[in-house]
Amino acid sequence: MRVLIALWGNDGDRIHGEAQTEDHDVVRLDHGEGSESLALRIRRERWDIVVVDAHAETLSMDVVDACDSRGVLLVAVVSDRQSSANASVCGVDELVSVWQSWSDAVHVARAGAKNSEPNSILQQNELRQRPLRILPDRHSPETSEPQGSVARTTESGSREARVVTVWGPTGAPGRTTVAVNLAAAALSRGDRVILIDADTYGGAVAIRCGVFDEAPGIARACRLAGSGNLTAEELTSLAHEVSVEGNSLHVVTGILSPARWPEISRERLEKVLDCARACYDTVIVDVGFSLETDEEVSSDMLAPRRNAATLAALRASTDIVAVSAADSVGLARFIRLWSDVCDANPDARISVAVNRVVALKNGFSATENIASSFSRFAGIRDVVLIPEATELVARADARGVPAFTIDTHSRFAAGIKELAHRAVGIEREGDRVGLREKMRGLRLLG
Repeated sequence: MRVLIALWGNDGDRIHGEAQTEDHDVVRLDHGEGSESLALRIRRERWDIVVVDAHAETLSMDVVDACDSRGVLLVAVVSDRQSSANASVCGVDELVSVWQSWSDAVHVARAGAKNSEPNSILQQNELRQRPLRILPDRHSPETSEPQGSVARTTESGSREARVVTVWGPTGAPGRTTVAVNLAAAALSRGDRVILIDADTYGGAVAIRCGVFDEAPGIARACRLAGSGNLTAEELTSLAHEVSVEGNSLHVVTGILSPARWPEISRERLEKVLDCARACYDTVIVDVGFSLETDEEVSSDMLAPRRNAATLAALRASTDIVAVSAADSVGLARFIRLWSDVCDANPDARISVAVNRVVALKNGFSATENIASSFSRFAGIRDVVLIPEATELVARADARGVPAFTIDTHSRFAAGIKELAHRAVGIEREGDRVGLREKMRGLRLLG
């Protein structure tokens, strides 16, 4: 294990020596090297764990972002209230005190990212009772408007935010493609939309949206949520602003390395979704495929739950979009898990979409085959079909925009619009035409 230590004095000597006795490859920065030098070193070389002095001279948001982008475990060593408060501001809650050992630091590094609650080692320490940042409430008397550029009021006239979770079984049925294009459809209505990549098996939303920042926004959002510092302003600032036909889509990018899944715990993600719900009209969440809960049967009650984030997003949803591939294997995988999806949130509205539907030449239509399979084996009788659009999606990927915006009159766009009508409440074009005709008739009668 490669270890980088940015801690000096007697305590730094002790931790450095203990790490060396365990045959780790340990590098210690020279005394006086600041946060800029540390962040640069983290980005340029491969490290497994970084142990850093929690004071502002050494620990900064740049250091945290560098660790996030490289998938490095970070532990901050606190020695007084100032260093503890700085760690809180930076969103780091993997902390050890100066009197603790190297083995304690390793334990915190591995367990801290896996659990959203404060680490048990520091929980007993008096330094844990540190003052956190005091932020005014979004509806405090001092501010007439909610904090954050996208914050919403809670007046009776405002619409309830929709949380739409896009799920699909293993086999790449097109969850991310559907999620990105649903977000674009909601944006076209004028909604304030945030797209969150919470796939614990490796996110792809950033690639679809043409975002190339390696630091995952979901990791930082969960880190801030875990320390109690996630606000509307923080969520807006860490989300990438992607322009879609002149409108701003806020994108919280996902983890690129599947090994970082412990950072997206159930409790942290729930807090992130609560914050997003409070300041956006529509929240689209792209999640992983697995719904298994066998990992709950563990002798370690604090063990991380890789699928807990997916299940938490489904439970928090007002609407669920369940995506299936159109081939026989994809349909079979979907049908096997259909009851689990329904059980995950019985109160949610569920829309079923079959992606990459191709035309058949044997006398039967794809619609008939899919409808027959779903009705017979799963009792599903209402399905949205999204036609195969490989060329259109490839053009969209090259431009870093949703395929929905490339050709709004394509069959693919028509499928997305129908799905958006059911899941997000977007009006169909026919509905708008009908309304215009009714208004015209009323004017003639009047």
